[in-house]
Amino acid sequence: MDEVNIVHKGAGSIKESIIKWARTLTPEEIDEGNRKSREASEKEYEEFKAAFEKDMCYICGKPLKTMSSEYPCIHWLLRRGKFRKKDFKHIIKNFNYLRINSYLRWVANQEKFMRNINDLKDEKDPSKLIETTIKYKHIEWSFSCSNEDYKGHEGTQANYPHYHFQMRINNQRFINFSDFHIPFSEEDIFGLTMIHDVGAIESYGPGGIGLELGFSLEPEDIIRHSSVTEKEEEAVYNISTMAQFKDRITGEEIQSLFEESKRTGKTMPQLFSEYGAEVQSIISPHESLPKISKRSGRGK
Repeated sequence: MDEVNIVHKGAGSIKESIIKWARTLTPEEIDEGNRKSREASEKEYEEFKAAFEKDMCYICGKPLKTMSSEYPCIHWLLRRGKFRKKDFKHIIKNFNYLRINSYLRWVANQEKFMRNINDLKDEKDPSKLIETTIKYKHIEWSFSCSNEDYKGHEGTQANYPHYHFQMRINNQRFINFSDFHIPFSEEDIFGLTMIHDVGAIESYGPGGIGLELGFSLEPEDIIRHSSVTEKEEEAVYNISTMAQFKDRITGEEIQSLFEESKRTGKTMPQLFSEYGAEVQSIISPHESLPKISKRSGRGK
């Protein structure tokens, strides 16, 4: 197992200092801080997107297929070049968790918006602070951090706040969760504290939206803004609907609504409501969405 030799302060003292400082802020100051963070993230995302469309990296300024030992870069994780597992050490020495996570989210959303990032809280292990899987084409990246990882495993070499990372290529093992204990930077701990303890907005910008945000919308908004697709690789939601009509409705009329749904893309709950029915819908993740990769506990 590889250990990354980075000196790191304990998360507890940093976290307490951040919480203490955050309590001195007014709601207006928190909103202003979030606004500036979103604006900076949106600006950076536009720079990323403009470069990515040209197969270039906005960070190092080199083609995505380029690997230079002098300039380790996150884009290596796209494996356009001859990236090997041992090269991962160079990336995590130069980029922290928040930076790597944001970049991979942005990449995934260039292929299919939102549906390729499974950060659903309902599917996350309650013992995990972080459990996210991101998919792009034939590559899958996963992040995992338990509460014990965040504290650091006392009495072991991994006695510092850290997370684990997994990478799969064509569903084959490339980097395993157990290969690295990756230290959080102080910036990471600040960001995670603001997200999980202070309640500040987690901002990956418009390009970093995952399934959790998609499922946190009001059901009425999901139904109103959704459209029907027969392509499994495009589906995000499963919508099961029960409708109670005021007047008797014939089989022919229901069939006509199904045909209208196929023709217009409107969901059946939308059409039933327009028909005057009382509608109840159950919304769940579609079966084709990426599943969160699970990490087993530490061996005894």
